[in-house]
Amino acid sequence: MRLLFLKIFLCFSGLLFGFAVLTETAFLQDAAPTPRPQPTAERSATPRPKKKSPTNKTSNAVTIEPALLDDELMTTSNLSSNGIPRQTPAPANSTVRGRVFYTDTGRAVKRAPIMLMSERGIGGPGNTPSALTDNDGNFQMKNVQAGVYYAMVNAPGVVSPMAFLDFSKMRGGASEAEEFEKAAEGFEKIIIDGITDLDVQIPARRGGAIGGRVTYDNGDPAIGVKVEILRKVKGGKFLPVIPNFGAIFALMTGSGGYQTDDRGVYRFAGLPAGEYIVKVTESATHSEPGDGRRSHREAEVMFGVVGGNSLLNVFYQDAFDSKSANVINVELGQEIVEINLTIPTRSLYKIEGKIVSRKDKSPVKARVTIKREGEQDVHSIFSDLGGRSDQSAVSDENGNWKFKELPKGNYKLLIEPAQSENEYREFQGDYSHYGNMANTNAQNSLPPRPKLAKKIREITLEDRDLSEMVIELGSGATISGTVVVENNEKMPRRVVITAFSADNELSSSDSVSNHDFSGDVMAMNGMGNSNVLRSSANVMRTPPGAGAADGGFKLENVSEGKIDIFIHVEDENYFVKSARADGVDLLSGKVEIKDGDNIKNVQIVLSKAVGTLKGKFVDENGEAMKNALFTLVPTDAARRGSSTFFRVVKTDAGGEFETKLAPMEYAVVFVELETIPRKTDELDEWYNKAVKDAQKVTIEAGRTENLTVRKIKK
Repeated sequence: MRLLFLKIFLCFSGLLFGFAVLTETAFLQDAAPTPRPQPTAERSATPRPKKKSPTNKTSNAVTIEPALLDDELMTTSNLSSNGIPRQTPAPANSTVRGRVFYTDTGRAVKRAPIMLMSERGIGGPGNTPSALTDNDGNFQMKNVQAGVYYAMVNAPGVVSPMAFLDFSKMRGGASEAEEFEKAAEGFEKIIIDGITDLDVQIPARRGGAIGGRVTYDNGDPAIGVKVEILRKVKGGKFLPVIPNFGAIFALMTGSGGYQTDDRGVYRFAGLPAGEYIVKVTESATHSEPGDGRRSHREAEVMFGVVGGNSLLNVFYQDAFDSKSANVINVELGQEIVEINLTIPTRSLYKIEGKIVSRKDKSPVKARVTIKREGEQDVHSIFSDLGGRSDQSAVSDENGNWKFKELPKGNYKLLIEPAQSENEYREFQGDYSHYGNMANTNAQNSLPPRPKLAKKIREITLEDRDLSEMVIELGSGATISGTVVVENNEKMPRRVVITAFSADNELSSSDSVSNHDFSGDVMAMNGMGNSNVLRSSANVMRTPPGAGAADGGFKLENVSEGKIDIFIHVEDENYFVKSARADGVDLLSGKVEIKDGDNIKNVQIVLSKAVGTLKGKFVDENGEAMKNALFTLVPTDAARRGSSTFFRVVKTDAGGEFETKLAPMEYAVVFVELETIPRKTDELDEWYNKAVKDAQKVTIEAGRTENLTVRKIKK
């Protein structure tokens, strides 16, 4: 996510530079994805035949229909000398002219930046055409590439798709292009063929605004504190609002509405209609940076983002948690003022302790990350910028660590032991060892250190410091065995076996492979997609070449507690038939693991006797749901014990789908990540209820079942 913000920041910086030197059009890399607004005013789009110059005429000219804009043009001229297809750039000869106007008055939006955002979001085709409107709201963009675009008016107070973007999903591994498509559902598409000119009328809707003043309890203005406006979405989750590109620029430079001015005043405009809460965060660093992070911390101080994701929060109206916050209803064009907050004087405390090995009580080098319990549904944009730097501590040579300036409350500590000296340096923010062969050789000459398992510790901070806390880490459990295919069939490309703890933290992962990954440049890309229970950010991709070729696997340092064994087969022509150890079915439910356990002789059996499901996904009106997702969940409660048998299916541009599955009965479940529970036990119960009334389908080996999936609004 920090990379995404950097891309957006560079995009907007380039745009400003382009306007500064009076270029007619600034070309930028595609900008960030985005979610949905209110109904838009009608936009007229009148194609105008383009005068073709002789230089544009070729003997094999191609006309691209709008429906074919996403397809590659493959001709014999597009083949390289070795016969590998090359992608032909789409034509970029269209001129787009138009006018931007306010929907409430019809008057021109003067001197404002406007961009055509590709429907694919960041990484979409070509550059991002952009221009500056004149005194009458008119603009012109030349040499626009063929594609499907959305207009983004980057004027303060105007609603844009940026205001609907769910950054939390993208941080969890969701596709930027898919999230952008969802974001822009309420905005009209502009289809450009790259050949003819286009005249357009772009409506600009004024959003709502929230403003106020933040003070300390002695009446002094709270200068430079971070302010976030959080919009309520499905499931009670609150998302930070980034109204437009200008807000990103302000965020990255520590200016604008995201922090109070010298009077303690803040104001956010361009808000879509909805329910909001206001969150204020005092800048604080709860831990000292390691040697390698000090330079990063200095840069964060310079840009004003250091400490932005601290745990010193106040919500309107003077509440310490989001559940007690006042919800503010905002309508388009509505100005809400006097949303004032007071930061009280309160006692702050410290937590410190020591991390040792359970076996010999020797000190352990580790990273400790602290999280506030009860705020999982509130997402902060400053967390995306700062990562966990402000909420992580690194133990020293003696295993000592400390957090400071913490308010009282319930917390969760995640302890991650460093498995090597280089990893310990990375915990401290020092990556200088990369590419340093001398360092690598020195590390290889050291005796291997005992590997330890991660641990989660829950604590309550009352009206006193917590000192001399000793946290012992064990070696965890070991799970080993083999993967075979029944009837001595050939092994698939790769099988990844992962053990997840109840908190969905990755415990251990290993793979078996029937493929030479040397020279492969692609990482495994399917694990998160076949398991809706896991965020792909939590799944450690097995590095190329790491998979054992003899069918053997070994999971080490598996954290104690209840775990979920998740098996991903990187080939849909196979399915997991069974996974057993000494007669115990490892896929029928959570497996209880104790520190020091050694589970051997696990046999995972794969089968190629899959069935096929194909069909179409439609809404309540019978309209095709393109690029939509639904989940196939086993109706057999025993099979639901492991997320291995869950399958997420995505439709194509026509709403059609086809997938191969293990033979069994499935329920069609519509999973919205905003609404499902996060705790494992609650999630299991949620699926149990969802399966009861869901559409069912039975898959048989070697047969194809046709199904029309219908999504009914509740």
